[in-house]
Amino acid sequence: MCKAKPIIQLMKVFHYSRLDDWNSIKRGSFKTNNSPGLAANKRLAPLSDKGWKIGCSFSLLEPEPKQWTRSTTFKYAWPALISNTGSLLLSVNLEKHINTTFVVDWGHREAFLQNTLVATPEKYVHQTETKAQEAYVESMMPIEEYLNRKKELDYSLPEVITTEIIPLSDLEISSTQPRLEGELNKCVEGSEAYRDTREEIALLPELRNWARLNGDRKLIKAFEEREIHYRELSLRPEIDLSRMSSKER
Repeated sequence: MCKAKPIIQLMKVFHYSRLDDWNSIKRGSFKTNNSPGLAANKRLAPLSDKGWKIGCSFSLLEPEPKQWTRSTTFKYAWPALISNTGSLLLSVNLEKHINTTFVVDWGHREAFLQNTLVATPEKYVHQTETKAQEAYVESMMPIEEYLNRKKELDYSLPEVITTEIIPLSDLEISSTQPRLEGELNKCVEGSEAYRDTREEIALLPELRNWARLNGDRKLIKAFEEREIHYRELSLRPEIDLSRMSSKER
């Protein structure tokens, strides 16, 4: 009888990327030593001596964590986060990255940035941004330990960091895309913004199954039109598709 793998080995976290970054992730860049994958090139905390030295990628424990979306103390944290990230949701398989994945509490930095009049827990009160960033770095804890002590630690805004490059084999486009759905729903159907968003999504063939599951017939049609256009280009010997960006195709 096979033993079940520990939960942590089956765990996935979630990373928001910009749509036009996905092809760069698939190709690789100087940030990933030209290997396909997600770079660990963001500074954890630039004003902290320790945090400045830590390069990482950022993720979340869930696609839309309630601690972020329903926070009453830090009600601007989620809108601020999504305004500074992409809308394409990737799932990250952590099985090979447990030892380089940690959880930090963004609450330390958010309290200072928000400067809220709402009562802030004492542990988040810092006199300077440098102190806030230092406390944020000190909250850094291995993800296994965080999950075991989650209730005791009571992080207000848990954020996942991975301090190594995550290869493409451990990344996939999520079967759920709450941000993309939100963007489409926000646009007036038939408007220029709606068409532009739909066409941008159709540039990524990996999202086709999501469109089908979502039952969006107009989006499915956009994928079909893109596929026909690509086939037509591939029949023209004077065109080198490998040298063209996805938008040019």
